[in-house]
Amino acid sequence: MKTVMIVEDNMVVATMLDSMVQKLGHSVIGPCVSEEDAFAAIAVQTPSHAVLDINLGGDVTSFAIAEALQERNVIIAFSSAYSHYVVPENLSSAPFMPKPIKQSDLALFLGSEEAL
Repeated sequence: MKTVMIVEDNMVVATMLDSMVQKLGHSVIGPCVSEEDAFAAIAVQTPSHAVLDINLGGDVTSFAIAEALQERNVIIAFSSAYSHYVVPENLSSAPFMPKPIKQSDLALFLGSEEAL
């Protein structure tokens, strides 16, 4: 079982992601709705994987969170309704899942059998 951090400022989307992750047999950290929530959660527990909404409202992005997670060897993926081209070069190798996220894409990211 993997531990998946969800960083998503839209609670409807966060709840859907939480449900999908649990259906795939994994546990969830969060959902974290802000940068502050995410950093507080990382201080307590390091996940194996993280799904990060790029835009967390206003001018706030999840890129600093992504960098902190990568320093801890966490496997990250970005999600957004916007283009993946906004991802900085140093994070560009992370997978990108367009919204709405499909359970099959999430399963593939998490390496679950349901993706096969």
